[in-house]
Amino acid sequence: MLWSKSIFDADSACPSQALRLRNGEPGDNWGGYKVGAHVHDMIYAHLIGADAPAMDGLSCEEMAASERLMNRFLSFDLQIPEAFVAEQSYVSEIGEGGVPVEWDIAPTWAIRGDDWDPSRSDGKTFWRVQPDVAFVDEDGVLVLFDWKTAWGLPSDAKLEQDVQAITYCAAMADLYPDARLVRFVWWNVRYQKGHMIERSPKEWRSLAQSIFKACYDKDRMDDEKIIYDTRPGEHCGRCKYSSKCVVELPDAPQYLDDTELYRYSQRISELGRQIRSGLNDRLKARTGVLELDSGVRLGPSNKTYKRWDRGKKDNGMREAFLELQHHDGVDPFKFFDVRGSLNDWIESLPEGVRAAVEPHVVETNRQVFVETE
Repeated sequence: MLWSKSIFDADSACPSQALRLRNGEPGDNWGGYKVGAHVHDMIYAHLIGADAPAMDGLSCEEMAASERLMNRFLSFDLQIPEAFVAEQSYVSEIGEGGVPVEWDIAPTWAIRGDDWDPSRSDGKTFWRVQPDVAFVDEDGVLVLFDWKTAWGLPSDAKLEQDVQAITYCAAMADLYPDARLVRFVWWNVRYQKGHMIERSPKEWRSLAQSIFKACYDKDRMDDEKIIYDTRPGEHCGRCKYSSKCVVELPDAPQYLDDTELYRYSQRISELGRQIRSGLNDRLKARTGVLELDSGVRLGPSNKTYKRWDRGKKDNGMREAFLELQHHDGVDPFKFFDVRGSLNDWIESLPEGVRAAVEPHVVETNRQVFVETE
């Protein structure tokens, strides 16, 4: 069957979903990726000097978001040479043990589109890669770029183990055998940040082999068992086949005694926590804002707040206490029973004391994904 980074990730979340994807079963695409997909098309058109793609199917909000992201992309100093490839798909059969046979330009049946037909893999295991941009720089380093437009910012540790980076770099290292190093760069267009990881071709191939082997072995398992291996989670809302896999939450049976009803309420509370956590995970993967009729806006907003600079809390508290002693009629301990946020505490201090504390704190921010009018 045909595998890719997205199908591999789908298998990790729900093997049933991944099997349907590998079989080429049609389904409904999640609207949360719509802006990101369009921005990728805009970037590709810009790189090859083509006209910008039509914005058919996008709302006004999504059109505006796409333009904003494209403007941010244009601010990058990418230094892409004239000799580069963009959005080129490559595919290789995977042999026993997880070793690719030979990478070559992908046939149309292996590329999402009108001719998409994974059944033509004829029982063999194939893996497909499609770097957003690939080129060899003047130092002989093979460089791969990947554009990210999602709201969430993955951690460095997660990126270091990213299946896409590993498999793309291993494949491209085979296609460019003279490259001494392979560098993968994630460009987060929304936040205008880049993350780079660089390894030798041998290291990339070693990391990719276990991934390829797992896919080879999975293709030799019984499909009838895999199709029933469903694992509900937040990913269900992004699944192309969720309409065929519905899980209903029953009403609470009110006839339970007090002990059982209490335990039931605890379970429901935990389920609510998991659902809220799953909602945040799903929102991090969105690339466009969603406005609800109720006035709720599903989209990121940065909240600025203060926190103590590393190792400076003691000095900051000491400076504040010393300053307060010079204010007649002011009880210092009134301000040293901090129950609320650090922001509120600092704002409550007299002006001179506030100035003494300010050097000991730093501003930071966090993302909030659900905002109500």
